[in-house]
Amino acid sequence: MKKKVIILSETTGIEIVRKELTKMQIDLKYSPAYKIKHVEHVLKKADNNNVAIIFQSKNSVKHSKNIIQPFIDGGDVTMYAVGKYSSDEAMMIYKCKCIYPENNYSSESLIELLKSKKERHHKFIIIKGEGGRNIIKEFLDSAGKDVISLDVYKRIIKKDFFIEEDMIINSENWLLLSSKELLEKVNDRIKSFRQKFKIGLIIPSKRLINKEDECLYNLIKVLPNSISSPEIILSIVNKGIINE
Repeated sequence: MKKKVIILSETTGIEIVRKELTKMQIDLKYSPAYKIKHVEHVLKKADNNNVAIIFQSKNSVKHSKNIIQPFIDGGDVTMYAVGKYSSDEAMMIYKCKCIYPENNYSSESLIELLKSKKERHHKFIIIKGEGGRNIIKEFLDSAGKDVISLDVYKRIIKKDFFIEEDMIINSENWLLLSSKELLEKVNDRIKSFRQKFKIGLIIPSKRLINKEDECLYNLIKVLPNSISSPEIILSIVNKGIINE
């Protein structure tokens, strides 16, 4: 059976995925649904010592250099990230170690990592996007920490980012996306035409999907750790829907 992969979220390693799918004669549409718009912030001068900076996404690293660099230059700073790809981006830009939970990339895992650390930071600065999860801030607030949370970018949905014509009849259509907000928009769109197609969904966490929407998909696969793991994406698609 013919297959098509539609990737609607920014994906690290997309060129690897594209190359391997071409070898397998599988169609690919890579069309991130959002445009990213920078949001400017200026922090008041403060004591730069013993500050912990937490990046919640790769885009949060890219859009916060003017905020973070003064802390890197002038004080004792520890950097954390929710996942490996955000950590890699931070280390590339700041040439400093950026700690992340190695077994599972998530806010929950980073909270467990913070609990295990003996450092006692005076201040935490959380860097994220508008609409991003607040679970880390809530944990630090409950622990009585001095916390600043900054939304340094916002996502603007593209018009017609996903339409019925993107799908192929008599084919396995695989949708890959990484946020609950985007999945809700996709769910709303496919309700009118999903009966025509065989649809597999790949998401980074089961928490993204509601029970009532599970029936929209022939198969749902959770991609461990990161939506950007090319080898896992390829193995899921290669195995296919009909083989499950």
